[in-house]
Amino acid sequence: MKQWISKWLVGVCLFASASVADANPHFISTDEVELGMTGYAKTVVEGAEIESFDVKVIGFADKGAGQPLVLIQVSGDVIERTGGVVQGMSGSPVYINGRLLGAIAYGYKFGDATKCMVTPIGEMTAMWDLPDPLNNPLPRAIDLKKVKEEKAKNTADSKETDDSQDESDIKVTDEDVQASDEALVTDGAEDKAGSDDETVVKAEDAVPLMTPVMVSGFSESAFEMLKADLAPLNMVPYAANGMEGRVTKREVEAGSSVGAVLMRGDFKIGALGTATYVEGNKIVAFGHPFLQTGNSNYFLTNSEIYTTVTALESGFKVGATGAPIGLINQDRSAGLAGIVGKYPAVIPMEITVTDRQSGTEKTFYMQTIHNEKVAPAFLTAAFCSAIDKTIDRRGAGTATVDFSLTARNLPGEVYECENMYYDGDNIAVGAGVEFSTMVDSLMNNRFRPIEVISIKANIDIDENCRSARLVEVTTDTKEAHPGETINFKVKIRPHRGDVITEDVPYVVPNDATEGPLDLVVRGGGVINKRTTEALEKYKDSPLVKAIAKRERKMGFEEVMDKIRRQQRNNDIVIEEDITQVLEAIDEMQQQGIKVNLDTETKAKGVDLLGVKKRALEEEAKNVQKCPTIYIIENQLETSIMVVHGKKTKSADQDSAEIKAEKIASDESAKEEKPSDETKE
Repeated sequence: MKQWISKWLVGVCLFASASVADANPHFISTDEVELGMTGYAKTVVEGAEIESFDVKVIGFADKGAGQPLVLIQVSGDVIERTGGVVQGMSGSPVYINGRLLGAIAYGYKFGDATKCMVTPIGEMTAMWDLPDPLNNPLPRAIDLKKVKEEKAKNTADSKETDDSQDESDIKVTDEDVQASDEALVTDGAEDKAGSDDETVVKAEDAVPLMTPVMVSGFSESAFEMLKADLAPLNMVPYAANGMEGRVTKREVEAGSSVGAVLMRGDFKIGALGTATYVEGNKIVAFGHPFLQTGNSNYFLTNSEIYTTVTALESGFKVGATGAPIGLINQDRSAGLAGIVGKYPAVIPMEITVTDRQSGTEKTFYMQTIHNEKVAPAFLTAAFCSAIDKTIDRRGAGTATVDFSLTARNLPGEVYECENMYYDGDNIAVGAGVEFSTMVDSLMNNRFRPIEVISIKANIDIDENCRSARLVEVTTDTKEAHPGETINFKVKIRPHRGDVITEDVPYVVPNDATEGPLDLVVRGGGVINKRTTEALEKYKDSPLVKAIAKRERKMGFEEVMDKIRRQQRNNDIVIEEDITQVLEAIDEMQQQGIKVNLDTETKAKGVDLLGVKKRALEEEAKNVQKCPTIYIIENQLETSIMVVHGKKTKSADQDSAEIKAEKIASDESAKEEKPSDETKE
């Protein structure tokens, strides 16, 4: 292999013309192709039968970065039936003089559908030699010291070598390779352009043939979500209800219809294209990028074409992808490359949905490619579709969701979330918001890559609105010591229901300073307005800036710990109001007192935003929560008096007085109420 590379580079330097045919006699290079040459191409337009159509070379182009293209015109019975080159023909092999030139890959938007551009086969097969760390988790280590020593030796040897030396002994540096490639591309382009004005083509006007992405199993709303997510990736989804088991498994050959599948199972996402060349268990296809993720891990499948649809912008093939037959491990500008018989790592997901009104319960299974760029969108679409498919309606509802994500490199290895959601328009979408956010955040975290092993979700849907508003907050005592537990009576009014009272215990912080302690009582999913307003008002405070800085410096373990302690939408949360703390600190600063986190602790003893490094048990006492069966929608404020010495009145005395006041109030009300005789 090393000798062949040296010979090839010598040929480039001496003759400025290297032919891919030197490597494979079945290939023809762009340098050997002339205007007017004719040949044929192969593709599938219906079923699995490979058909041929005529091609003629009409020009040449350069996409830049040494990527030559050949412009061809197609004709014949197949083209008359399809109306020209259509989506799904990407990768169709083109042969000139019986030798493979490359793959049909580019066309002209709203242009002549019989004209298209060909990606040379040499660029495509070069992808086989690229590293594949994504599918080989234990790659061979590189000895950098040995590499440097060999390079130094090669440099010394090259100085002793003259031009008469045998070509196989010539050493070539990376700089020589780059210079030679540039010379070849430049010289070749100039020679072609100089021969005939018609050969100069604006390659930038050509666009990759759109990739028809067949999706099945998704609900209408999830399909629209996918459509929006895939548009920036040059992917156009089409609903196709083909069954994987109905596609016959067969050997892939040049011209076969193949699939690049991103999700399989009860929900499917797959692209159709054409195989360009097969050598042993290696394959290349498409001729242009799909997602252009570079090193990839898609399913490689057989596929069958149901029909070819003509359209104003571009026609497209409609078909189905089959069971996996291999792996696509490269997705680059020259197309896709893969291996038959080797399979990708995937993310398996299981979703169980229960509809409380109909009593229906369904479980869905799927596998998604492990790709940080698209997997979160695919998983979210499947999540929402599972709800739609189970409740068989679209509209308001309350969802109780319990899901877990297991992954390597994730602190704690498992992330679990249980929460309640209400959406007045589409509960399937509303229930999936936090799921989508968390999957995307975890897979694309800024700390380290994680390998998702599995995802499981249990979803309970109630078409009723299970939300409530806080009405009143009272306590059975007016004074409390640090560390003491007091009880709040929290009245809530459920949607279209009567007021009920929840007993919510609260532990006064051990380091609470003497004096009034302002508290905020809110729903777990409600943004604390008092905190938001205070942070905005005192955003230039050194203390607030220090807290924000500490947040930015948090490690992955700290971030995950904070996420796991987040409140649920159905929690009643009691937390300290930091407004009084920031006001006190501001006053201290105006008096010339230097304030930092330690000063703040001594001054007020309040845990600002939960970022001080306390023991978790103690921190939990400062932001305390009590679960309910309702989503709490608002917040209220209250306060207690913290005392360090003897209370003015004991808690028992307070309770007795409160009870006495209530009895007196009831008796007074009875006296004022007119008797039945008076009414008469």
